[in-house]
Amino acid sequence: MRILLAIALFILILVPLIGNSYAYSIESELKKYNFLIYAQIEVRNSQDQLVSFLESKKIVVLDLSKLNSLLDQNTEGIEKSVITISGKQYEMIKGVATVIHSSPTVVSKSIISNRQENYAEDLVYADHDGYPVIAGDKVITTWTIIRPSH
Repeated sequence: MRILLAIALFILILVPLIGNSYAYSIESELKKYNFLIYAQIEVRNSQDQLVSFLESKKIVVLDLSKLNSLLDQNTEGIEKSVITISGKQYEMIKGVATVIHSSPTVVSKSIISNRQENYAEDLVYADHDGYPVIAGDKVITTWTIIRPSH
């Protein structure tokens, strides 16, 4: 009985500590980096049923200058708006990418690429635990980017 009580107390103390370690605040992230990228990944099967939903803020920017150049373009399917956070104006950019898989695999990264005629240069990737897909599965990635307004 004492062991069970000790385990229960340990869990009650540990859970709030773990929960607080993953606290996320857009305001604090913008203060730290002055730039924010967030990815939401939705996996649907060939019958359009939701299979998985992931969110990732584990983002790696490979070339910020080229990413900003890409974001400065007026591209179809990209929504742009101006928002105010803590009295500062930021541009919020949302884009959606859809991929229908032709073969089974496991996907552990979502990527923003600058596609040219003969090549594609990766600019950003969202790292996540990954998910399995089979032929016909559709993956919809919604990217939200917040950067200083210019």
